[in-house]
Amino acid sequence: MRPRPSGSYAPRDIEKLFGVKRNDIQSYIDNGFIVPSIHRAYSRKEMNLFSADDIVGIIAIRRLSDIGLSRRKAAELVRNTSNGDIVWLNSIVGICIDFNNIKKEIDALVAT
Repeated sequence: MRPRPSGSYAPRDIEKLFGVKRNDIQSYIDNGFIVPSIHRAYSRKEMNLFSADDIVGIIAIRRLSDIGLSRRKAAELVRNTSNGDIVWLNSIVGICIDFNNIKKEIDALVAT
């Protein structure tokens, strides 16, 4: 197994830290709602790898769908929103995301 590139996060990391199920993340990918920016897996032997920016988008889609927006509409909103505004958007739906804290938490998890 190859080592992961620095700053890359697997679906299991996202699930552990933020509670977004791996099946949901795969559904987001399959439906074109999110594209892993570090590596897109095209076979079972590969792993999708996400950046911290991708994670902010995944959380935004999840939170928006939790409050009743369809996943498709949530993804559209996230895709058309800059990263700084996604953080603001996440705070509106009940979660305050500080990008640096997320990165530190994920890096700590991956380092263990």
